[in-house]
Amino acid sequence: MMDRRLLLALPLLPLAGRAYADPPPGRGQGRGNQGGNQGGGQGQGQGRGNQGGGPPGFAPDTSSLVRNWQAANPGWSPRPLPPGQMRQLARGRPLPPGIARQQVPPGLVSQLPVHPGYSYAMIGTSLVLLGSNNLVVDIVANLF
Repeated sequence: MMDRRLLLALPLLPLAGRAYADPPPGRGQGRGNQGGNQGGGQGQGQGRGNQGGGPPGFAPDTSSLVRNWQAANPGWSPRPLPPGQMRQLARGRPLPPGIARQQVPPGLVSQLPVHPGYSYAMIGTSLVLLGSNNLVVDIVANLF
């Protein structure tokens, strides 16, 4: 009896392995889940851009654009956040209450793409794109 069930289940085995190997849509590598912090430090958010009419995001070259701007403006640097606060920052969630946020310098904002209805903020050493109700749309972490 046991051998018969095993023989019947054997053809399904490759399908079961594949279900465990492929992450669900939107949960794979690349953008990452930012390791529990949802934005605390692995350079996530790079590579999304605004492809296909979805919500806007940062282009792959955003971090180099910001670093070039900083090299030309060495007197400006953001205030870092305590690690516990940085871990609370999450893509797809509203900004945590009480998190310190700085205005992005006008010279840098002028170099970033315009997304009507969205705004940029510096949160610690990360550049964040915010939607309505301060919803975190995308993050480029550890820029400075």
